[in-house]
Amino acid sequence: MIKIKPVKQSYGFCGPACFKMIMDYYGEKHSEMYWGKLTAMEIKNGKINREEGCSDEKFVEEAKKMGFKGFCKDHSSIKEVKKYVNKKIPVIVDWFSPEEGSHFSVVVGFEKNKILLADPHFGKVTKRTIEDFEGRWFDHMPYPIKKVEEIYWIRRICVVYK
Repeated sequence: MIKIKPVKQSYGFCGPACFKMIMDYYGEKHSEMYWGKLTAMEIKNGKINREEGCSDEKFVEEAKKMGFKGFCKDHSSIKEVKKYVNKKIPVIVDWFSPEEGSHFSVVVGFEKNKILLADPHFGKVTKRTIEDFEGRWFDHMPYPIKKVEEIYWIRRICVVYK
């Protein structure tokens, strides 16, 4: 298992909490709010609209400015995620959590048929069966889904590394 210190998110800040976990792991210590301001989908009158969430693509852009490499990708697989985790590279996944709906978590390991997620909703590492996780590994806008065309991100990962 990758040794990442889980972070409990502030309301609507699962993305910034995940970005913080990843960058803390690499020694770049910044607050959840720091990442929220850099990656917010919408800022009005200087305030972050937490309902709109944050952008993993903006996170990769900011990490690259700090000298890191990275990418976001749709249509990934458990096999691909395992490849990075086995190299001690944490992977952010964009999935549909039963507790939060649209949600980011950090994959830190695998055990038999389970995926281990540093889940900012709980502020700890949680375990899910891979089968359950794969059934929830998508995201969409708006909520609730009215038609299948509204599913935008399928099996999305975000990977940042040195």
